[in-house]
Amino acid sequence: MKPNVKNHGRIDNLDIYVYAYRRLTEKEFALAVKSYLRENHLKKLPQSGKIEIYSILGSSSTDLL
Repeated sequence: MKPNVKNHGRIDNLDIYVYAYRRLTEKEFALAVKSYLRENHLKKLPQSGKIEIYSILGSSSTDLL
C-alpha cells in the first residue's frame, strides 16, 4: 500500500511533495529531501519543477527515523 498523506513544500519555483503515512514535521520533511538527494546522487535540488518523494515514515507506531 502506498503512503496516502501528501506533505507539500515549496522552494522558489520547485514544488516538493513527500508522500508518507502521516503528516511530517519540518525535520522529517527535510530528512526525506536529503535522502532523495543522496539516493539520486544529486548535490542540489533543481531550480524549478516538481519532485515526488515516497517515504515510509509513519508506517508503524515504532518509527525510529
